Amino acid sequence: MARVFITGASSDIGMAVCHLYLSRGYTVVGHYHRGHGAFFDLVEKTDKMTALQIDLSESSNLERALTDQPAMFAATDVLINGAAVLDPAPFAGISAERVLRAMTVNVVPALVLMQTIAPAM
Repeated sequence: MARVFITGASSDIGMAVCHLYLSRGYTVVGHYHRGHGAFFDLVEKTDKMTALQIDLSESSNLERALTDQPAMFAATDVLINGAAVLDPAPFAGISAERVLRAMTVNVVPALVLMQTIAPAM
């Protein structure tokens, strides 16, 4: 059975992606930072979905999850990087700290997950 790992699975878009892959028969690992009722209801409703909580704002959290829970990342056929932070502001008002936070959550985990998962694909 094919398996998909989705970061940001508890967002509206992430939930739609989860539903799509579940409807196509995939097993889903849904990453979330702060989940909500509808996300947890979906996880409870099917035996084909597992939820994985990781705060991606600190890279050490992902590294720890990769070490402590390798089965969550193993045998992944599809990786969807949907986790992101959005802190809209006028371009001239964006601080280096805000850019760094966005890169830490939006880019670094995607690269680390690709490095981890892709070799087994």
